[in-house]
Amino acid sequence: MSRGEKIVATVFGLLVFTGLFFFIYSSMKAAPAGFPEDAAIEDFGDEGDFNLESDAGPVEDLSPVEEPAAPAPKPEKKQAKK
Repeated sequence: MSRGEKIVATVFGLLVFTGLFFFIYSSMKAAPAGFPEDAAIEDFGDEGDFNLESDAGPVEDLSPVEEPAAPAPKPEKKQAKK
């Protein structure tokens, strides 16, 4: 490479490094994007206040959970005699 090409490559490399540094630095300083405001949520009000005491009743239609069977023991390996 000639001297001029080396200078151009160095300047181009510094510009790319500076651009990447600025992009990463500015993205770290920016506030995270929040969820968009939804008018339907604002109009909902307190209608979603559920009574948890009545919703936590016992469930009797579930069958008991069966325990998994124990794994079968592995057969012992026979060692060859020398």
